[in-house]
Amino acid sequence: MLLGKQIFGVTIRRRHLVAALVLLATLAVVLAWTLLPSAGLRWGLVKTLRGLGMVEVSVSDADLSLFRGNLVVRRMVARPPQGAALGIKDFTLRFRWAPLLNKRVVLDRVALEGVEIDIQRREGGGFIINGLPLAIAATPPGQPADAGTGTEWGIDVAALELSDSRLVLTDGDARAEIAIQRLTVENLHSRDPASAPGFTLLGTLNGATIKIQGSVSPFADEPSFNLDAALRGLDLSQLHAIAAQAGVTGLGGHTDLSLTAGGTLHDAGLALRANGTLRVEGLALASPVAVSAGRLALDLGHAAWEGGRLDLAATLDATAVTVKTAAAEGTAATVRLDLGKLGFAGGRLDLGGSLAATAITGKAEGGSGSAATLG
Repeated sequence: MLLGKQIFGVTIRRRHLVAALVLLATLAVVLAWTLLPSAGLRWGLVKTLRGLGMVEVSVSDADLSLFRGNLVVRRMVARPPQGAALGIKDFTLRFRWAPLLNKRVVLDRVALEGVEIDIQRREGGGFIINGLPLAIAATPPGQPADAGTGTEWGIDVAALELSDSRLVLTDGDARAEIAIQRLTVENLHSRDPASAPGFTLLGTLNGATIKIQGSVSPFADEPSFNLDAALRGLDLSQLHAIAAQAGVTGLGGHTDLSLTAGGTLHDAGLALRANGTLRVEGLALASPVAVSAGRLALDLGHAAWEGGRLDLAATLDATAVTVKTAAAEGTAATVRLDLGKLGFAGGRLDLGGSLAATAITGKAEGGSGSAATLG
């Protein structure tokens, strides 16, 4: 027994032993509070991903601080039996405890970096994500579509960030590779229908630079969105697989697009509006009609769709135009189509505009001809 013995000139009393035991217990609790959540998080991630079919899972670092409401996962790699590995370089989550008592999930920051995702569409339906099949259903198995009673959970996200990531979408021969330099979503509040979270996307689509920014109100009685988008340097030949599904072959050229659009989902249907410009250099098309143009420029003054009615105004300019079919062919130095008014509703077309061209030539079985100008 230590009671009554002396250590460094101090006589050990019962209170000393009690204090030492309390200190050890406190230290054990602190260590458990600090270490066990992180260890449990790492174990849970590995077990969950292995349960999904991943044959190899590695997590370089996992840290969960319950006191600070902070979660960090670094350099996680999950490799399926076949296909590309799912990778996350860095994941950070900051949350609050108190709102959970009011059925609210409040996230101050969600940040992901270095995410690698490969999604393939299966011919029989569903998707394959990084080598693992995923079936998409309208409602979760065993849960009716109108399930749920009581107060619904709400979610607030002050900032969601995705950076230095890559998403590959494959559907047959069609392939889209999206490199995300930075994606942000801010001020998402599910219990505030009037809120309009803002979003920004910077990155590339099949090598073409893309920038999209805008806002969306998904929780309003009539959800709506507004956006500005810009696409620069898209090689149209990369869309050959998608074009082939519509019977179009030999598509080529490089395009720039600027678009401003918005829409609202009313009870009567979707209302859309848009304006913008499209520029194509070196346009080429092999079928169903052979077409080529040195330069094509489309200016969409306005386009609107609401209540089954389409209203549109646009101008189309093209240079060095060649059109060829099995029966005829023609060329023009310049072509300008001015659609001052185009309206369509209830099967009725209302059209007003003009067509002009210069240095025109044409040839068919019946002969050939030319004109300096048209229109």
